Amino acid sequence: HLETNSNIYGRTLNPYNRGLTSGGSSGGEAALVAFHGSPIGLGSDGGGSIRGPTANCGLIGFKQTSGRIPISGTTLMMNGSMACPCVFGPLCRSARDSEYFMKVVIATEPWRTEPDMVPIPWRPVELPKTLTIGVFSDDGVVRPHPPITAAIEKISKLLGAQKNIKIVE
Repeated sequence: HLETNSNIYGRTLNPYNRGLTSGGSSGGEAALVAFHGSPIGLGSDGGGSIRGPTANCGLIGFKQTSGRIPISGTTLMMNGSMACPCVFGPLCRSARDSEYFMKVVIATEPWRTEPDMVPIPWRPVELPKTLTIGVFSDDGVVRPHPPITAAIEKISKLLGAQKNIKIVE
């Protein structure tokens, strides 16, 4: 579950609200970065362990393509787990910091010493003039709770009112 709890140190709390969690399993790193204890953090993600804590702590984080950040010297959760790879990635206070982290790490060309790495240099992404966002809230079988549906409708309406954003159902 997305919680950071230690039998030695106890539960890691959200730096903005001690009644909430910072998330897990990289929740301690996310709390440290959000609290300005570190400029950039490094977490691992196999099922949301970067994405959950960064969302809970108001940070930027992503699960990237496997083989972009070197993992030498680490161990796998269990044998055979490469079918669902765990990747490392940054936990940052801004998208600029996240891009900086990726540029610096990939500029070292880690594939020269780790053959499993993806040998692709960093490329900046050019954003499209119009951002298209797909919205899917109900498949007719499993329906979200009414507050979730209302939130999806509200954010879709707000985003659709922007001149450079197109919402597609």
